[in-house]
Amino acid sequence: MHTPAPRRFLATAVALLALTGIAVAATPSVGEPAPAFKLQDQDGKWHSLSDYKGKWVALYFYPKDDTPGCTTQACGFRDNVFAFDKAGAVIVGVSVDDVASHKEFAKKHGLPFTLLADADKAVAKQYGVL
Repeated sequence: MHTPAPRRFLATAVALLALTGIAVAATPSVGEPAPAFKLQDQDGKWHSLSDYKGKWVALYFYPKDDTPGCTTQACGFRDNVFAFDKAGAVIVGVSVDDVASHKEFAKKHGLPFTLLADADKAVAKQYGVL
């Protein structure tokens, strides 16, 4: 079975955002620092971008837990988690759903990575994906 490179999934995530009409104009440019954030994961633990300093981060944004497209995307990351691990990258998903929704979504689909709750939409706006 062919396992796509993590790079391909990052490009796919960006392409999906563009195809859905979500504004990406304010997305940080290559070489610019990524906007800082502090959000809770599906277990209520706080995460900051600075927690990942020195690591490659596959940070992806998605609209809603447990919808067909978002589930396919999350399961794609799940199914390729070992390729990301091998590349030294951590996967972090962000949506505007709350902690409880993320907990159920991660459990239902066996997602072995962090999902961050951006219920007030501030981080999604900072990254230009909302």
